[in-house]
Amino acid sequence: AYAADEDLGTCSSYFPDNSELDIEIKTLFLILGLVSLVASVFVTISIFTVPKLRAHPNNMIGFISLFEGIGCYHTVVWAINSLQFIEFFGLQDLMKYTFIPPVNSTRDACLSL
Repeated sequence: AYAADEDLGTCSSYFPDNSELDIEIKTLFLILGLVSLVASVFVTISIFTVPKLRAHPNNMIGFISLFEGIGCYHTVVWAINSLQFIEFFGLQDLMKYTFIPPVNSTRDACLSL
């Protein structure tokens, strides 16, 4: 089912579309994830940069907020669909032409990404 000998230029020609979410649900995940990510990064930076906020329970809150930000980032990446992200920015072509050792085809670049 994959075009092994042809170089079609996009990763979606090699992999089936796995976007199972509707655009409304994706938009909701993106908005909530990005707001949560910004808020948790703000709390983390505030706690670890202001000396008065580095008391005992606040350090734990800072680390909890940091890990919450990491979780929000992963939720946003999951909602975006990595294949769409790769194709939008043309990362398969970038990897094909600049990666050392050289990648011979777009399919190999898509598999590597």
